Amino acid sequence: VDVGFVSKPIMHRFGLDDTWTVDPKFGLPQLAEDLAIAMETTEGGKARFGSLATVLNKKISPYWLVYTPPYVLLLVRTFLTLEGVAAKVDPTFNIYEMAMPWAIRRSLSPSTQKGMDAFRSTVMTPDNRVQWSRFLELVGPKSTERSKDVAAPSDEIHKASGQSKAQKDAMKAAVGSLLGSPKGRVLRRTLRDLDSTDLLDRLSSKSGRHLLQNAVLVATKNGNPNWVKKPGEEPSLATARPVSEEFIKMKERERKWRRKVGKILLWAHVKKQIGLRGLRSCTIFSLVMLRIAVSVFTR
Repeated sequence: VDVGFVSKPIMHRFGLDDTWTVDPKFGLPQLAEDLAIAMETTEGGKARFGSLATVLNKKISPYWLVYTPPYVLLLVRTFLTLEGVAAKVDPTFNIYEMAMPWAIRRSLSPSTQKGMDAFRSTVMTPDNRVQWSRFLELVGPKSTERSKDVAAPSDEIHKASGQSKAQKDAMKAAVGSLLGSPKGRVLRRTLRDLDSTDLLDRLSSKSGRHLLQNAVLVATKNGNPNWVKKPGEEPSLATARPVSEEFIKMKERERKWRRKVGKILLWAHVKKQIGLRGLRSCTIFSLVMLRIAVSVFTR
């Protein structure tokens, strides 16, 4: 809405022969839902930037009054050209997966006071407690309704797992790079101010235990840690993307500062657990983790 893609107020119609109307039942959430469905059902919708034009022109614009600002046309043309060149080199190239780390990094490093306030309010309550419901939406399972009805085809499961892995890798790369960079000041301050004792209590609750169990299952494969690489798991030189020496040095600096910042944040939250409230939360959390670990490894 703010960049001129959608009219103010948002207008909708049910068919090409209908007139545009303002209906409270068809607002921005409904438009976002229709756009998500269209991107998922269009061939290449989650991999090719060019598919976005098909989605907007053939599936969205007939029912929603949307615009294409002039400056966006130049961006679309540029991205289509770059995407075509990249596809010649790597047919599996996914522009969204490649751009995801940058997009997440940008969203986690607001530069204006309004953006900083919005970021903190999204992550924490005014008393520095974690926004638990939003936390569950971010790291929890997206939906369990489908599994109750019918099993998804194997190819859909493979695509979903690949997309989920890409999102997790992007989040990990974005957070990791920000922790050790000047632009990560807002993220570091937010993590420092977070009420970690309350977070431990939340993780020890019924909904939190489910997350912990999933985390332990992800961290192990049939009882074996998946962080121990097996022979042949390292990426081959033939499939690895080329990087410059400067890029390698930059990543090394990021890793160095990330470890340093991680130690500082860890020590800050350890000191927050000094006292009866922190001792109680740590004890309960440790017992819950022990119980989950025993149940997973004794299966």
